[in-house]
Amino acid sequence: MVGWGTLRGTLRAQRVTFAVVTVSLFAVVSAGAFADIESSPNVGQQFSQKIRQDQDWLMLQEIANIYVTASKSALLEGDYAVAERAARNGLDVVPSSLRLLRLQGEALIRLGYHAEALRVVMQYNDSQKDKASFARIGLLLARLGQTAESLRRVKAGLLDLNLPESLQRTVPTPRSQRELEVYWLLTIGIVSESYANDDESLYYYGAAQQLRPNDLIANFRLGRIHMRKHEYERAIAYFERVRSAPAKVQAEADQKRKLAIALLAAGG
Repeated sequence: MVGWGTLRGTLRAQRVTFAVVTVSLFAVVSAGAFADIESSPNVGQQFSQKIRQDQDWLMLQEIANIYVTASKSALLEGDYAVAERAARNGLDVVPSSLRLLRLQGEALIRLGYHAEALRVVMQYNDSQKDKASFARIGLLLARLGQTAESLRRVKAGLLDLNLPESLQRTVPTPRSQRELEVYWLLTIGIVSESYANDDESLYYYGAAQQLRPNDLIANFRLGRIHMRKHEYERAIAYFERVRSAPAKVQAEADQKRKLAIALLAAGG
């Protein structure tokens, strides 16, 4: 659960930021505005209205930030119902927040509410087309049994997503629903890792590895992320699962496994 102390501290910090931004905004706008007040009797009123609108906008962003923090914290703690509720409540107040919409979709995916998650992710994708939402739609279509549409996205995504060559070489064109799920889980993991979002990558690589325990990409990348987190025992276990890989990948996995063993022995 997200502690009230955490939210209160966040709110306090956000209030300071809000005050600084508001003062800065006032200084910038007023520099050009006051010079024109004498020439037009309506300028002063327009100026005051503009300041109120800007303050309202900043306040909404402050509120959105609080709900975003709560939802993200709950996701990290594995409390997906709380994460979804925080995002949904935030959207009631700030319906235009794409960050909250994305977090709600993510929480719904992890809760297993595939149809509702698809609706939310597609709504997000209408405004913010990106690789991650493209892949999430593919995953949800597969889980909902819409295999043909999900496969169509695979073929389009190989070009549109500009995926790493290793993924295109190693993963055969998926045919079954299970293969499609693994493909999209790996894709989301790779996209998230490219955004330096290791926690999200761990979730999706882990989900792929559960469906296909000896998957080369899932195990190698899980090992690599755990190395970055200094979780060497976990890294070693995943690197040891990398078998029958291309020579370059196998050599890198063996090298990282040996390094993890050495660091673990040294108390690193």
